[in-house]
Amino acid sequence: MDDFTRVKEAVDLVDVVSRHVELKRAGTRMVGCCPFHHEKSPSFGIPIGQSYFKCFGCGAGGDVFTFLHKLQNISRFEALQLLAEEKGIVLETKGASGEQREARDRALRALADAQELYRKAFASPVGTAARELLERRHLDAAVIDRFGLGYAPVAGEPWRSAVIAQRLVNAGHRREDVVAAGIAVDREDDHELLDSMRDRVTIPIRDERGCVIAFGGRRLRDDDERNPKYINSRETLVFSKSHVLYGLDQARASILKSGVVVLVEGYMDVILAHQGGLDLAIAALGTSVTADHARHLARLAPKAVLFLDSDAAGQRAAERAVPLLLAEKLDVKVLVLKGDKDPGDFFARGAMRADFDALLASEAVGGLEFLVERAGGRSARAIEERIRIARQVGANFQGVADPLVRTAVVEQLARSLDLPAGDLDVALGLRGARRGRPLGGGAAPAGGTGAAAEGAGGGENGGADRKVPRDPATGTSLPTAQVLAEEEVLIALLRQPALRAAALSAESPLRFGASPRARLFQLLVEEEAHAEPAAIVESLLGKLAGEPEAQQTLTDLVSRPVSADPGGLFDGAWRWFERRRRNEQLEQIRMQFKAALAGGDPTTGQEFLRTYDQFRRGGGAPRGDGAVESRDETAR
Repeated sequence: MDDFTRVKEAVDLVDVVSRHVELKRAGTRMVGCCPFHHEKSPSFGIPIGQSYFKCFGCGAGGDVFTFLHKLQNISRFEALQLLAEEKGIVLETKGASGEQREARDRALRALADAQELYRKAFASPVGTAARELLERRHLDAAVIDRFGLGYAPVAGEPWRSAVIAQRLVNAGHRREDVVAAGIAVDREDDHELLDSMRDRVTIPIRDERGCVIAFGGRRLRDDDERNPKYINSRETLVFSKSHVLYGLDQARASILKSGVVVLVEGYMDVILAHQGGLDLAIAALGTSVTADHARHLARLAPKAVLFLDSDAAGQRAAERAVPLLLAEKLDVKVLVLKGDKDPGDFFARGAMRADFDALLASEAVGGLEFLVERAGGRSARAIEERIRIARQVGANFQGVADPLVRTAVVEQLARSLDLPAGDLDVALGLRGARRGRPLGGGAAPAGGTGAAAEGAGGGENGGADRKVPRDPATGTSLPTAQVLAEEEVLIALLRQPALRAAALSAESPLRFGASPRARLFQLLVEEEAHAEPAAIVESLLGKLAGEPEAQQTLTDLVSRPVSADPGGLFDGAWRWFERRRRNEQLEQIRMQFKAALAGGDPTTGQEFLRTYDQFRRGGGAPRGDGAVESRDETAR
């Protein structure tokens, strides 16, 4: 039994999920509001007695490792390790991946101990200057404790100090682990350790689980121009600043509940906003909002407010962030301060959540409107100027794949700049879908999905994962006929295991493309035919422990409302596969016929023509030597 199976059998999925989602019993399921997208009516559920979850709203599904992976932005192996530690299970996993996880664990332990040392220094006499700085910034003791602010002490010459590093090594941490965690650096000149944070207020950076993964540092004196005001730990095996959002461990619950996230610029902005009651505030770390940040935020809430500094740098940051957030279909508002330098100052002078809400209602503008204003749209009158602004703003969205986003951008730009919308999408390079035409271009296929798929004919994949547009105006689409046929075979096999004999027979035409469905089919036909469907699903989830995409496909199929007649589903899919096989065999005959004629042998050509006509009328399939092998189209 592998580690994933052992740990999954030891944990209760309902218990793990209940720590993050309020679950209630509804018939044979435990249901609640999905933690992966904002919703008011519960669509997230766990079948009672099962170890998988499914959300009918956003489509998320999988086992307990998938749940923690999606919720806390950690790998499945990290989720495995977390649950194993909780249950006291010793993992058997060996090799490089195991060594890497051990290195991460050692780094996290060193960071946790460093945080404790910084906190003790802050509370001691050596931390007096740090405490006075935070008092001048109007931070109260409760928020200082909540965010774990500390102080990095120095001894002797500050530029050679290694107080924290030395204490960690003396406490039993390996020197290389202290360096790997970013707490210290190894000086090149004398190979002595040097603390990364020296004579600064320390700000622990935590992941969504609340584990310290790095530190920020704020200098003590504002007139100390020799040193930067803020610094971050360097990137390490546990910390990548382009993927981390500061304060999310504190704000996550409130963001999920309200459906709104507020992006500010720096550490103190976040901390002071929370002190003022705005517990939705988070910040990117010393970098602009990235595409990864935007995708993460879209999973947390449908609305985002950019509450940034009033200076030019803050507004440029908003310009860069707005297109990324709109591309993820977030409802974006931009709130630029006028009377205060930054959000920290706004809250430091006593503003509270109600003051922010009032300012948001009166001063905020939509994300695209903000971009138009920044480009000069408020004063533009001449047609040439309005076109220039449209091109400047539209350039931010040329890489956006979603046609609905592009269409919305074009329509709003046309309204804002009083330009004709008809050809604006072409002028800006943002042409979306046209009615009666597939999103990918070209003529709409005749005959619906089945005709299009059958016409594709051969090939190992047979176009299995292509989509055929149903309504180009809305962007919705239907799976190809092959995808539907594969799914119906899997559903039938899950619900009526006795059908596996037919699926495995020599006459079976079932041939899956290269996709997670093919992997599921392979495992399904290997399951015991007399097992109950629920037991089969449990077994498959265990076998797919390292394959989240296949797990997702399985939970989608299990949760789908389908006909009560699995045999009928199987028969219909069988006939589709059989038609595809016959089409391929007919094409094979055609190619042989053409080759025979090209060789100048009319006798052979006539023989192939007779073979083709006999097979087309249902007589049999060619063996490749001119003979015909009898086969009943519906045999199983």
